[in-house]
Amino acid sequence: MGLLDDLEKGLIVTDNPDALADSYMERWHAGEIKGDLMDVLGLTLEEDTAWASFGADFGLLLEWRLHGRPSTCGLCGKHIGEEHWAVFRRDNGEQIRTHFPCWAKAAGQRKLDSGLVGRFLKRMGLAAEYSPTKHESGLITPEYLVLKDGAQVGFCEVKTAPVFGRPSGQGTAFTDLDQNLHAAVAQFNLVNPDVRLVNILAFVDHESGLRWEDLRALATEDIAAEARAGYEGESKLDTPLGQAKAAKWPVDVYLWFSSKRGPGRGPGRFGARFSFKMLFNSNDPGRFLHACTLFGVDAAAVPTAD
Repeated sequence: MGLLDDLEKGLIVTDNPDALADSYMERWHAGEIKGDLMDVLGLTLEEDTAWASFGADFGLLLEWRLHGRPSTCGLCGKHIGEEHWAVFRRDNGEQIRTHFPCWAKAAGQRKLDSGLVGRFLKRMGLAAEYSPTKHESGLITPEYLVLKDGAQVGFCEVKTAPVFGRPSGQGTAFTDLDQNLHAAVAQFNLVNPDVRLVNILAFVDHESGLRWEDLRALATEDIAAEARAGYEGESKLDTPLGQAKAAKWPVDVYLWFSSKRGPGRGPGRFGARFSFKMLFNSNDPGRFLHACTLFGVDAAAVPTAD
């Protein structure tokens, strides 16, 4: 019997299974505990894969031992049999059991979207260091450290719209956007609580039905019924830049990348597939001017989107 077996049977009681597992590993590496590590920790092959390969918390494995593993995929909502499965960690720290193909799609798309935003920041004269880490709170820190001339000037988090594999009938693209905004704010608060540096939030939209006006509505908390439901027609803000004096959240710059192609729109400014828009928080004039300067934008030329 190993650690997880003892925890399951109540022979060992702890409020922090992960810290206890870490201490067992340290003792095993130091030669204080002998035997195969899987046996020392009491893991089955599937549990070891979930823990070592997919980063599942030891506490999650204990919860599944006590209450059973979820039988449905947390991304697509379909049944999971005995086929190869994975553990996907959401930005809010929640860990879900998924089909491996669903995990690969979500993880792969996130990587592609992060790369798109990283290249955009480079085009804007900024350097982006990819460095998300798991915080002690369980949340993941923002994806990029943003630098200018070698000095850190901000953080950038990337969100994908819609949430890939959201089970049918569970929320809308707009609620996804709302949840992603709140998740990003929590991530920024981890690393930039006094908002000394610039917070940049990038959304990459993949034909979700969301519109630029939806993001503006959330950013300013001016959420009209038509914004909640989604609506047709062109955005009232035609330019690629905008400012919102009524912005409510500690986000200085919103980046919106869209793969949608309206009639006659043609190729986007950013390239053959994506167009982009930027919404600056101008609630604080000094921070607004600083953010514009970082992106090489003339603050006086940025139209109001309120």
